[in-house]
Amino acid sequence: MAFDEEFHFGLIKIYSTHLTPYTLEPTRDMAQYGLVSADVSYLFHYLMSFPYRVINVLPASEQTIIILLRFINIGFVLWALFIYRKILDELGVSKAISHVTIAFFTLIPIMPLLAGQINYDNLLLVIIGWSILLAVRIDKKLREKGSIDVWLLAWLFILVLFGSNVKYAFLPIGAMLILWIVGHLVHKYRRNARRIGLDLQKGWKAIEKSQKQLLVGLVILGVLLSGRFATNLIEYGQFIPRCQAVFDYEACKAYGPWVRNERMHAKLDDSFSPKSLPEYVVIDWIPGMVRRLFFAIAGPTNSYANSNPLLAPLITYILLAVIGLVTFLSRIRSTFKAHPALLIVSAVTVAYIGSLIYKLYGVYQYTGGPVAINGRYLLPFIPLIIAVLGTSFVGVLRKQLMPTFVALISLLLAIVLTQGGGVGTYILQGESAWFWPGWGMLTHALLHSIVSLIII
Repeated sequence: MAFDEEFHFGLIKIYSTHLTPYTLEPTRDMAQYGLVSADVSYLFHYLMSFPYRVINVLPASEQTIIILLRFINIGFVLWALFIYRKILDELGVSKAISHVTIAFFTLIPIMPLLAGQINYDNLLLVIIGWSILLAVRIDKKLREKGSIDVWLLAWLFILVLFGSNVKYAFLPIGAMLILWIVGHLVHKYRRNARRIGLDLQKGWKAIEKSQKQLLVGLVILGVLLSGRFATNLIEYGQFIPRCQAVFDYEACKAYGPWVRNERMHAKLDDSFSPKSLPEYVVIDWIPGMVRRLFFAIAGPTNSYANSNPLLAPLITYILLAVIGLVTFLSRIRSTFKAHPALLIVSAVTVAYIGSLIYKLYGVYQYTGGPVAINGRYLLPFIPLIIAVLGTSFVGVLRKQLMPTFVALISLLLAIVLTQGGGVGTYILQGESAWFWPGWGMLTHALLHSIVSLIII
């Protein structure tokens, strides 16, 4: 299926033959899966290899194994939704906005498909949400009680260690969260820096011995799991080396993203003049991200064929985003004053999106084309963005207008639901050849005939 599921499943099978990730030795046939032994984004594949080992012992077909592993990924997303609901509570967002936020988030067309795929982004959704939840609670306690929660701080550090090995894109997120907390500490104790050490020591002593042992053990494990960053730097001179540093040129041709970039770079005209960063963002990045949040996409066996988004849900989300952004900018001070915890959420969101744009702009300069623009990269922050914009929008309305607001949101939600938001987009826009032969195609044909009757 889509979103590189074949890639992730292949790596899971490779790790299933090794007890630890340190014993993995790269061979030329592994190059189709990227850096493998030098890949720092490996923890998802290693962890998922254990349920694969158990299931593989049973007399089950590969399709059955894939489906069972997909259910685990659905579990990750459900866990993440629970965590994001907790974040919204900590931010002081009303229950009504929280429910609408979660509803609109799960109705983004690529969201249900990603949830049902074997993909490290599903586990990353949990890690990012959990990290932000801890950071918000630490920040809130510092702000309201002037004390450091060492237990939560230790867990945040552990999550940063583990999350960086699930996907290296987590690094700017973890770094910003840690920097924000450190900055808040420095600001809080600016007149008595010695108190930071004393309060940290006091907080550590208050933790039970068994809990201390757990924290120390997890920190040691996290450091060991992060060893690839160090070995890559020693062996290849980079934390994240390029494919040719690990395999030869011919072997790297089997690795899709690498060979695509190299071919595009080789065809690049000497007179190529790249767009400026603002031009790239406005012309390529924003439209590309929006499209790839709402379109339908097939898998590698169908050359990643895709269909256009359905207009009703696309227009609904764009309309809400524009209204929310205008109201947010019009009352940015009052929004942050009423919900101070939104500051850390906004900071980490800006840091992540900024680093993502910078990374993809570099790829664009190298290839000459807007590649690797995938809407799923934004999913961990979309619930937070919806909540921030929604909170600002509600703040603009007077109490007497609230019934109108509730009616408007209900109408827009109904439009998204009835016009194929979420999985409906794939039922309507997906082609029969995208699905597994036999029951997959038959199921799609049946659902398409039913859903098309109620969709305008």
